[in-house]
Amino acid sequence: MPRRAGPLFLRRFGVPCWALARVFGRDAMYWHRQEIGLGRFSVVGTTVRRGKLPVQLLADEHHERCDGEKVYVATTVGAGCCLGAEVAEGADAPTLTKAYRVFQEEARDGEPDYAPQTVSTDGWKSTQAAWKELFPTILIILCYLPAWLKIRDRGKHLGQQFGELSRKVWHAYHALSPRGLRQRLKALRIWAGRRLSGDVRKYTRELCDKYKVEFCK
Repeated sequence: MPRRAGPLFLRRFGVPCWALARVFGRDAMYWHRQEIGLGRFSVVGTTVRRGKLPVQLLADEHHERCDGEKVYVATTVGAGCCLGAEVAEGADAPTLTKAYRVFQEEARDGEPDYAPQTVSTDGWKSTQAAWKELFPTILIILCYLPAWLKIRDRGKHLGQQFGELSRKVWHAYHALSPRGLRQRLKALRIWAGRRLSGDVRKYTRELCDKYKVEFCK
């Protein structure tokens, strides 16, 4: 595979197969077959060879373009390993369900009764609906990171105050109980109202309200 990685990387930029054959050898059909064969292998079967599949997962859609059209790569990871990556043409629930079903089928090839316990996702409802459709007993966990990234991207200009904001946001995240999280988010919201302004204050308050509801039920 290392010998083929370079030529296949060039295909991403539209280098034709006949040009690859001229530079790297073989013929044009060889490189065409290499490209179309990339998605044939089971991702789960390739990456998880021994032991049980992880039951704590994270899922998200990576936005990409294919032939000029926007697509979404439905990605599943767990235990530090990529377990699934399937292209979806849309971001609606039925289309994402079809894409994530590839992971489900590959996982159950190895473990027929496989049923993950949790999956961490961002707030996109279609992603959550897809996982509930595929694994009805799964617990959906709202990922904290996307909300923090909204704050970070708008607060870098704050200088030293940004460091203080960062510490407070992650101090809340590391609370040891729902009660502790609720108290820390409340304190963060009050602090943000007094010390922040504009979009930084808006998204900090949004984080506090959203995750207080999600994690402190």
